[in-house]
Amino acid sequence: MRFLSALVYLLLKRLDEPQLRLVHARITERLRSLHHTREQATLVQFQTGDAVTFDHHGERHVGVVCHRNRRTVSVREENGKHWNVSPGFLTKSDTSEPPAAISE
Repeated sequence: MRFLSALVYLLLKRLDEPQLRLVHARITERLRSLHHTREQATLVQFQTGDAVTFDHHGERHVGVVCHRNRRTVSVREENGKHWNVSPGFLTKSDTSEPPAAISE
């Protein structure tokens, strides 16, 4: 890895500003693609009806997945409160009982 870092450094030193901007654009594009892939892999772990928990400002919330959006999961608590939560913050509840049906 050290050899690769040194090689990249030497290559970057030889680039002018337009070339560096192009490299920056390609790196940013690749990072966004990796982030999107990772985000989608996390999102598909949750299905409508799954019981989930998440923390918000130190408070534990328990609810049921009512919808998967493009980037978030819609969660409804028993009290009717609705949340759109990034799937990375959700944990499936390990309750043995099926989640209570929550009407929208």
